[in-house]
Amino acid sequence: MIVAIALGTIPHEELERAAEILLRFSPRIEFDPHPDPHPRKLGHEGALFLDPSGLERLHPNRRTFLRAIRDALRAEGFEPSIVWGHSKARSFAIARHQRGIHILKSEREERESAAEVPLARLGLPETIVRDLALLGLHRLGDLETVDRGELRTRFSQPEEKAALDRLLESFPEPLFKAPERFRVIAELEWPDHQLDRLLFCIKGALHSLLSDLTGRSLAAASLTLELQEGDGKNKRLELEPAYATRDSKLLLELIRLRLNDLKLEAPIEIIEIEAQGVRLEGAQLSLFDVGSPSLGKAVDLDAANRGIARLRAAFGNGAAARAILQESYHPSRSFRYEPMKEIRAPKPKEARDMLVRRLKKRPQALAEDARGYPRMSPPIVSLAGPYRVESEGIARDYFYGEREDGAILALFRERGRAAWFLEGSLD
Repeated sequence: MIVAIALGTIPHEELERAAEILLRFSPRIEFDPHPDPHPRKLGHEGALFLDPSGLERLHPNRRTFLRAIRDALRAEGFEPSIVWGHSKARSFAIARHQRGIHILKSEREERESAAEVPLARLGLPETIVRDLALLGLHRLGDLETVDRGELRTRFSQPEEKAALDRLLESFPEPLFKAPERFRVIAELEWPDHQLDRLLFCIKGALHSLLSDLTGRSLAAASLTLELQEGDGKNKRLELEPAYATRDSKLLLELIRLRLNDLKLEAPIEIIEIEAQGVRLEGAQLSLFDVGSPSLGKAVDLDAANRGIARLRAAFGNGAAARAILQESYHPSRSFRYEPMKEIRAPKPKEARDMLVRRLKKRPQALAEDARGYPRMSPPIVSLAGPYRVESEGIARDYFYGEREDGAILALFRERGRAAWFLEGSLD
């Protein structure tokens, strides 16, 4: 939830004064994250956002809360328009267009209200407003009807392009409509539970669904399958390809992988498939693969992403993950695994030479030899350390050990315990 407050065009000093007033109602106040770099002579378009989380409980209802904000600003000479909404960009657009106090109960109501806001009310240069009107674009909702890439090519002046980019970045697709969903239902003549026959039925329904999407220049971003069993129970499967697609073979393969692990308690009578329809990305409309100049050949990231989609379909959404660095003094806690949906082209950076630490899934306990070193074969010939770490409830002494065969090992001892632990190796 967010409260958007429009104050009209005012000097920046007045905007800061209004923010100080709002601090009486919430400690979380934000200015417009996308300020106009070329403000009008009078000043900036006053945009302030207040986080109401938990604070509305101090007032009988939301309207009373917003009236208290309005009265406090009016007492200091401001005339605010206030909108209780769900997103900053849409709520502020509505506040600039409609005076007074407005409470939007749902995201759908917010989308519908924002779609009616005239583009002329958004502080765009008059030349852009005029040119957009020539294209039949008068309201925010009209931006749904055009291709954004083509729209950007129609403006060549730097100031106009910058203003248009700010507008489109503030209202990413889908603007106001929820993503379109398409559904097809297939009834089996005879209830069945054989995978091959079910896939054959699904294939026909999928072709019909994709044909409907193609006719609307859309692609499937996700699929939901609902299998209705004869005993009245339903099995629900959700699939997400690496990217929005109309490729029936790819989608059918993901469905097959998911069905392989599905245990049916009764024959299936009805199959329902629902797809989320989205516009194809520009890269998918390209006729040629430009490849990678540095490698001299095409880098097929799509193939890698299809592989990840198959892994997720077969073993669950957490089957593919990547390591993300995080702050910690303990090597084993200095990263976490985050589920991934796609592989992106690498962007190598220059870095100094460094060793790679390979951690064991669990530290391996080691006995101590007569020298006080961890007992291993081949034996350890030297130790470097201790490097003491006390944080996050753990007290350890870390060591690096060189084995007789040249291997470098990461070792530690728990403070107060005699045992050694092998955490991993370095190479």
